Amino acid sequence: MRLAIFAAWAACSIVAPASAATTLSSVSADFSDPVGGNSSFYHYLDTDGRPGSEEIRWGDPGSPNRVDRQSGLRFSYAPAQAIVQGTPFTLGTLTYYNNPVLDAINAVSFSVSPGLTVDGAPLATGPFTFLISVDETPNQNNPATCPYPSNIGCSDKISIKTGAATQVFQLGDQTLTLYIDGFLDAQLVPQSSFIAQEQESTTATLVAHFDLASPVPEPASWAMLVAGFGILGGAMRRSGSRIRFKTVRSPV
Repeated sequence: MRLAIFAAWAACSIVAPASAATTLSSVSADFSDPVGGNSSFYHYLDTDGRPGSEEIRWGDPGSPNRVDRQSGLRFSYAPAQAIVQGTPFTLGTLTYYNNPVLDAINAVSFSVSPGLTVDGAPLATGPFTFLISVDETPNQNNPATCPYPSNIGCSDKISIKTGAATQVFQLGDQTLTLYIDGFLDAQLVPQSSFIAQEQESTTATLVAHFDLASPVPEPASWAMLVAGFGILGGAMRRSGSRIRFKTVRSPV
């Protein structure tokens, strides 16, 4: 494991040899401006005391005051961590709760602001904004008639469109860029949509990297960065900590 991490660092250090000590110190997120559905059923939740509402629930659950039976989205922050220049790191996990409800929304805005510290100096980052579209299908029980592959009832489709995906900083004689790489699957491939099964929760991991600015990366730079992703992915798979999409049964 240590050898793999060192190899990933070595590969990426070729891309950006002059690296500053950088820490992901905090992350804040906010869901806002839902479109569609009955607004009387909207619930914004702040569970960690940070700025913003990192969870939103919607829809008529059929039971008064049962937020846990509503559909919704939640963003869970990654812990504070040291990051290596040019190497991908996790910002947090997005979870979609798919429950049988009425009056579903069609879309919601999601913004995330990573807090970075470079050589002890904080950087004001973000917000990076995403539009999340929700195709919440009818609550029918015959999977054969559903628009998306389904197990029980009809699954939903969540589509994510990114806005600004980079932010540039000038630190001394270096120009550095924070890249939001997007939501990745187990093969470290960015995904713009995923299928969420009925009565289950589905998660995807938001990943970024911090590197020397390069408007048109050289082919060798791209090769080294891809190598860094691959080595990191292999090490995470061996340690059982994958960047992945997964589904689990939701509490009811």
